[in-house]
Order: sequence, then structure tokens, then C-alpha cells
Amino acid sequence: MERDPYFNQLVQEGSSEILKRIVELEEKLYEWVKIPKRENWMDIVETIQYTTLSDSSIRRAVRKGELKASRKTGKLLFQKEAIDKWLKSNPKKLLPPF
Repeated sequence: MERDPYFNQLVQEGSSEILKRIVELEEKLYEWVKIPKRENWMDIVETIQYTTLSDSSIRRAVRKGELKASRKTGKLLFQKEAIDKWLKSNPKKLLPPF
């Protein structure tokens, strides 16, 4: 890994400057990796986590037309409201298997 060009200078200036630079870099990194939030939309992984159901259960519901999904982006995207509506219409989906 390549060192920050200012690393040696910061070491000479003292630890408070190093900490200040670390905070600055952390903020830049956060801005770089931050993904814009999709309002009320979830991908398949987020839907699995939200519902605690399996991938196959969700895909089966989409295939049967029970759960509405968008494929405009090339992947399945679900509106939170559609997921909630589907779960309410199928209360046994919420029960753990025995």
C-alpha cells in the first residue's frame, strides 16, 4: 500500500496533526463510498433481511404475481409498501417453520 505523501511531514508535526488528517481522510472516504439511498425501494438481499424469508420464497411470490417487483434496472427491486401488503395478505409467511 502506498503511503500518503504527507505522512512523514505529519509524523514530524505531532500526533494531533495526524489525528486531524485521519479524520479528514475518513470524511472523504465516507463521501466516496456513500451510496444514494433509494427511497422505499429494496433489492432482493434487503428484502430477504427485511422479511426473514428465503430467496426462493420471494422469487416464487414474484413469479406467481403475488409480490410486485420492478426489473427496470436489470435486478429485482421491491417497494417496501408492496412487501408489507404481501406479508399482510399472507400472515402464515410471518410464522417460523416448525
